[in-house]
Amino acid sequence: MISESQIRNRLDDYLSGNESLDSFSDWLSRASASINYNDNALSHLVASLQNRLDVYFDGIINESSLVNELRSINSLNDIKEYEASFAEVVSQDRSERSRHLRIEFSNSPSQCEILSIA
Repeated sequence: MISESQIRNRLDDYLSGNESLDSFSDWLSRASASINYNDNALSHLVASLQNRLDVYFDGIINESSLVNELRSINSLNDIKEYEASFAEVVSQDRSERSRHLRIEFSNSPSQCEILSIA
Protein backbone atom coordinates (compact mmCIF):
# COMPACT_ATOMS: atom_id res chain seq x y z
CA MET A 1 0.00 0.00 0.00
CA ILE A 2 1.27 3.45 -0.93
CA SER A 3 1.99 6.05 1.75
CA GLU A 4 1.90 9.83 1.76
CA SER A 5 5.67 9.98 2.30
CA GLN A 6 6.28 7.78 -0.76
CA ILE A 7 4.15 10.08 -2.87
CA ARG A 8 5.90 13.15 -1.53
CA ASN A 9 9.33 11.62 -2.18
CA ARG A 10 8.44 10.85 -5.80
CA LEU A 11 6.88 14.30 -6.22
CA ASP A 12 10.07 15.86 -4.85
CA ASP A 13 12.06 13.79 -7.36
CA TYR A 14 9.99 15.21 -10.21
CA LEU A 15 10.07 18.78 -8.89
CA SER A 16 13.86 18.65 -8.46
CA GLY A 17 14.36 17.29 -11.98
CA ASN A 18 15.40 13.78 -10.95
CA GLU A 19 12.35 12.14 -12.54
CA SER A 20 10.42 12.87 -15.72
CA LEU A 21 6.83 14.01 -15.63
CA ASP A 22 5.70 10.95 -17.61
CA SER A 23 7.46 8.62 -15.18
CA PHE A 24 5.96 10.34 -12.12
CA SER A 25 2.49 10.45 -13.65
CA ASP A 26 2.58 6.77 -14.68
CA TRP A 27 3.84 5.73 -11.23
CA LEU A 28 1.18 7.79 -9.43
CA SER A 29 -1.54 6.33 -11.60
CA ARG A 30 -0.47 2.74 -10.81
CA ALA A 31 0.34 3.38 -7.14
CA SER A 32 -2.89 5.22 -6.39
CA ALA A 33 -4.88 2.08 -7.13
CA SER A 34 -3.77 0.75 -3.75
CA ILE A 35 -4.35 3.79 -1.52
CA ASN A 36 -6.30 3.60 1.71
CA TYR A 37 -9.39 5.72 1.01
CA ASN A 38 -10.09 5.91 4.76
CA ASP A 39 -6.99 8.09 5.03
CA ASN A 40 -8.49 11.47 4.09
CA ALA A 41 -5.16 13.30 3.84
CA LEU A 42 -3.72 10.65 1.51
CA SER A 43 -6.77 10.43 -0.73
CA HIS A 44 -6.99 14.24 -0.89
CA LEU A 45 -3.31 14.49 -1.85
CA VAL A 46 -3.68 11.87 -4.60
CA ALA A 47 -6.87 13.47 -5.96
CA SER A 48 -5.25 16.93 -5.99
CA LEU A 49 -2.19 15.65 -7.84
CA GLN A 50 -4.19 13.64 -10.36
CA ASN A 51 -6.48 16.60 -11.00
CA ARG A 52 -3.55 18.89 -11.80
CA LEU A 53 -1.94 16.25 -14.01
CA ASP A 54 -5.21 15.79 -15.92
CA VAL A 55 -5.44 19.55 -16.49
CA TYR A 56 -1.87 19.57 -17.80
CA PHE A 57 -2.29 16.55 -20.08
CA ASP A 58 -5.53 18.05 -21.44
CA GLY A 59 -3.42 21.03 -22.57
CA ILE A 60 -5.10 23.57 -20.30
CA ILE A 61 -1.90 24.60 -18.50
CA ASN A 62 1.77 24.39 -19.45
CA GLU A 63 4.43 22.49 -17.51
CA SER A 64 5.71 25.60 -15.75
CA SER A 65 2.22 26.23 -14.35
CA LEU A 66 1.92 22.57 -13.42
CA VAL A 67 5.19 22.69 -11.48
CA ASN A 68 4.00 25.78 -9.57
CA GLU A 69 0.69 24.11 -8.72
CA LEU A 70 2.38 20.88 -7.63
CA ARG A 71 4.79 22.83 -5.42
CA SER A 72 1.82 24.62 -3.90
CA ILE A 73 0.01 21.35 -3.23
CA ASN A 74 3.15 19.87 -1.70
CA SER A 75 3.66 22.82 0.64
CA LEU A 76 -0.03 23.15 1.58
CA ASN A 77 -0.20 19.54 2.60
CA ASP A 78 3.06 19.73 4.52
CA ILE A 79 1.50 20.96 7.77
CA LYS A 80 2.11 18.16 10.21
CA GLU A 81 2.17 19.81 13.62
CA TYR A 82 -0.13 22.07 15.52
CA GLU A 83 -0.33 23.55 18.95
CA ALA A 84 -3.56 24.31 20.75
CA SER A 85 -4.03 26.18 23.98
CA PHE A 86 -7.15 26.80 25.97
CA ALA A 87 -7.65 29.48 28.60
CA GLU A 88 -10.53 30.51 30.77
CA VAL A 89 -10.55 34.12 31.89
CA VAL A 90 -12.65 35.14 34.91
CA SER A 91 -13.15 38.77 35.94
CA GLN A 92 -12.02 39.84 39.42
CA ASP A 93 -15.57 39.95 40.74
CA ARG A 94 -16.27 36.63 39.00
CA SER A 95 -19.23 38.15 37.15
CA GLU A 96 -17.83 37.55 33.67
CA ARG A 97 -16.16 34.51 32.22
CA SER A 98 -14.75 33.92 28.74
CA ARG A 99 -12.96 31.01 27.17
CA HIS A 100 -10.32 31.25 24.47
CA LEU A 101 -9.01 28.60 22.12
CA ARG A 102 -5.97 29.29 19.97
CA ILE A 103 -4.57 26.91 17.36
CA GLU A 104 -1.26 27.51 15.58
CA PHE A 105 -0.04 25.47 12.64
CA SER A 106 3.67 24.91 12.07
CA ASN A 107 5.28 25.60 8.69
CA SER A 108 2.56 28.11 7.95
CA PRO A 109 1.72 31.68 8.91
CA SER A 110 -1.89 30.55 9.32
CA GLN A 111 -3.42 30.65 12.72
CA CYS A 112 -6.93 30.21 13.95
CA GLU A 113 -8.24 31.81 17.10
CA ILE A 114 -11.71 31.16 18.44
CA LEU A 115 -12.91 33.43 21.20
CA SER A 116 -15.72 33.11 23.72
CA ILE A 117 -16.50 29.44 23.65
CA ALA A 118 -19.55 28.71 25.79
